Amino acid sequence: MGLGYRGRILRVDLGERTARVEERDDCFYRTYLGGKGLVGYYLLNEVPPRADAFGPENALVFATGVMAGTAAPGFSRVVVGAKSPLTDGYGESEVGGSWGIELKRAGYDALVVQGCSEEPVYLAIADDEAQVRSAGELWGCSTSETEVRLAGEFARRPAVMSIGPAGERLVRFACIMQGDRNAAGRGGLGAVMGAKKLKAIAVSGSRKVETANASALNEIASWFATNFKDNVPSAGLRDSGTAGIIGSLQAAAILPTRNFRFGQFDGWSTIAQLGRGWGPHEMKARGCRGCPIRCKRTFKIGDGSIPTDVEGFAAGPEYETIAAFGSNLCIDDLTTIVRANVYCNQAGMDTISAGMTLAFILECRERGLVDDDDLRRLDARFGNPACVLPLLEMICERRGIGELLAEGSMRASREIGRGSERFAMHVKGQELPMHDPRGKTGVGIGYATADHGADHMTAGHDPAFTEAGAYGMLTCKPLGILEPVPAMALDHRKVRLYLRLQMWWDFLKCLGACFFCVVPRGLMPVPMVVDGVRAATGWDFSLWEGMNAADRAACMARAFNVREGHGPERDRLPARLAEGSGQDGTGRPGIDPGEMDAAVRTYYEMRHWDPETGCPTDARLKCLGIEWVGARLRG
Repeated sequence: MGLGYRGRILRVDLGERTARVEERDDCFYRTYLGGKGLVGYYLLNEVPPRADAFGPENALVFATGVMAGTAAPGFSRVVVGAKSPLTDGYGESEVGGSWGIELKRAGYDALVVQGCSEEPVYLAIADDEAQVRSAGELWGCSTSETEVRLAGEFARRPAVMSIGPAGERLVRFACIMQGDRNAAGRGGLGAVMGAKKLKAIAVSGSRKVETANASALNEIASWFATNFKDNVPSAGLRDSGTAGIIGSLQAAAILPTRNFRFGQFDGWSTIAQLGRGWGPHEMKARGCRGCPIRCKRTFKIGDGSIPTDVEGFAAGPEYETIAAFGSNLCIDDLTTIVRANVYCNQAGMDTISAGMTLAFILECRERGLVDDDDLRRLDARFGNPACVLPLLEMICERRGIGELLAEGSMRASREIGRGSERFAMHVKGQELPMHDPRGKTGVGIGYATADHGADHMTAGHDPAFTEAGAYGMLTCKPLGILEPVPAMALDHRKVRLYLRLQMWWDFLKCLGACFFCVVPRGLMPVPMVVDGVRAATGWDFSLWEGMNAADRAACMARAFNVREGHGPERDRLPARLAEGSGQDGTGRPGIDPGEMDAAVRTYYEMRHWDPETGCPTDARLKCLGIEWVGARLRG
């Protein structure tokens, strides 16, 4: 058994209120590694075909990576997976913080939750003891209040994953929160917890994670702490958080504005301020446990108007949230954006899907496709900050127009009809993140082909690979990325670039790595990541082995979707992206649908997936040593 791993998977059945430990061997971990690999393995094996995402047959998987709990910085992330109620397919999201470290310290590499409870419960894990406890008094609480209440139930303060009222009410884009600012945000996995009546999972671990070469991991941590400030991407995150990219997106005319109609926003410089401060409020930079970058912003609130942590700090919004409630709704009121972020965190709602669903309904009203009393009363329109919080509250409470919007933009557009589908900006049912692929086509390939719906975190973005001397080009040569590719290219060169980057990203997801710490977005080079796995496990591990594990993870996720009846027809971008953005020639040209379809087909062929069905071929599955997946595809 490789060190770094615990060799134990905790299995919990909420219907039976039982917990047991499943032991796994060295071969299992070298095959699937962790994170996304474990999620794909358990979902494909445990969730029956065409299962109800809200039913007891859906499984909810939380999986760490091998370096969680070690000195290596940036490996604390947990991959969470289930059948998604938003896409009706493979669902996946990642979350940082300290929860994954606590799970490893408690003695487990992953947690698999099955069944549904008849009453609200929470899961308490303290080393070898795992109990399903009543959560009746917690039902209805915000995520922060839930965390505070559970802290008193443990001898040592636990890390808590919880849902808020949105998850309890099965809002299809409800998220799972770790603390008040770390979210497993995408895919509606918080609604899966709500359907299972699982309010929270509190974990406290006291055991050191044993590794093969602790001194080598300490050296990696020391090197990172010494050098990250000299790395331009890392320094930018420390100085301005993720909001630091707003200016460059505005300049490139790819800052999503007015439901992706335009790529520039007049108030961009105002909303960009949230990376460095918010009026008179004291700002404090924070980060995940063990990471020195501290990319998250929090603001001191003294008047009690916004929920805060015990120190009086409220979570500041990330870039995605700033753009979703800012430029894309044509709002530059910072108080509204911060309040919307805090409300969603406390209610447990994905800010991307929430903001995009609001943009959808505002455009529908603007075009006369809906005539609703709530929308008229709130004067719901682009540029009106006063309508945002009331609409978010209605979504969370499934009240009035919120009952429709809580289903997400895809289902809402089907209900409204009248051509409104054209204004629902989603792929596979998951709303687009705040990156316009009309300026970087590799992101478009990622949106179209991502197994869990539109996601900006499937691979490095095109601008880092357009010039020979760019940081991305210099750091990714071990991945076979040797020649730059224009940002707007959409030929085999772009597909090849995207695929190699995606495989690297999926390898990092198997390790629970933060993309902000590792190249091409961060400092840690490719060989050092591989060395970290060797130091943790004692294996003679190679990059080849890691990329094969990444390929397995991608094939299992794709196989899950194919088994659910989803084919190439879902690997398409919203129609609006075929149109140009901007006015008077200031925007970007649209993406040709025919060229994108051809790129997707080339992507299938490069992956050794059937170009007609998008399904991994039997030969590919056998080559990767996961021929059992073929049997799962056949039910």
